Amino acid sequence: MSQFLQAIFSGLGLGALYAAIGIGLVVIHRVTHVINLAQGAVAVLGAYVMSTAVQSLPWFIAVLLSAIAASIAAAVIGLLVLSARDTFEYAPIIMTLGIAFVAQALFILIWGQIPHSYPPVSSHAFTVLGAFVLPQQILLLAIIIALLIVLHAFFSTAYLGKALSAAAMNPRSAQLVGINLVRAGVVAFVVGGFIAGLSGAVFGALVPVTPESHIALAVAGFAAAVFGDLDSPLRTVAGGLGLGILTSFAAAYGFPQYQEVVALGALVILLFTRTIWARRGGVLT
Repeated sequence: MSQFLQAIFSGLGLGALYAAIGIGLVVIHRVTHVINLAQGAVAVLGAYVMSTAVQSLPWFIAVLLSAIAASIAAAVIGLLVLSARDTFEYAPIIMTLGIAFVAQALFILIWGQIPHSYPPVSSHAFTVLGAFVLPQQILLLAIIIALLIVLHAFFSTAYLGKALSAAAMNPRSAQLVGINLVRAGVVAFVVGGFIAGLSGAVFGALVPVTPESHIALAVAGFAAAVFGDLDSPLRTVAGGLGLGILTSFAAAYGFPQYQEVVALGALVILLFTRTIWARRGGVLT
């Protein structure tokens, strides 16, 4: 029983990271219709900056600095990608894929290939029916809940959020009323980058980060976003948490080497299901 609960609690912490990356993908896609495959690399950047900053700064200040650094990197990615959006149809997604692997090379150059880790916000663990719950896992879940509330308020009430929504729904009309589509897109990248950097910085205290970590994170985050139809943050969170629990069970019951396979398999099944649904006349948002 304790092993079962431990797998669930660990999966919720891992799934919260997947959900956060997925939410960032959803925010960017809703505004720009670009799938940012470099989102995992942005999260890894947050973890790497955190590993350096936490050595000389208070823990939460280091997290904030990491998220800001990630959002700046995301702004640069957004400018590069959006400038090439009109060249040909697949230019943005190809560029984000290339940027992700350039980032991996930079991680190796700056931080090396040795896994990086750092102390969590607290070493005290809570015990629930024989299973351990770490403060870091609770913090990640709290971040996800806060993100859902903030994003809902942002897109429904804030002027900037409404402008971003307008740019996504009807770009031509948005331009006619003075909304700069490139600026709106860069803002979406910045928001997505901040979310990824924040979650990566928090999660990096649980699992050591390597330059290749971005691949698994991008796949899992994309799977979560696909579950949310690349449009719904709430369904993306559900998909991310479910995928995290699924991969955690794979690790807990003797198949830790297949965690990435589980994420890829879930993505393939989701894409296949969407295709069948569309062919049978279903409506995809």
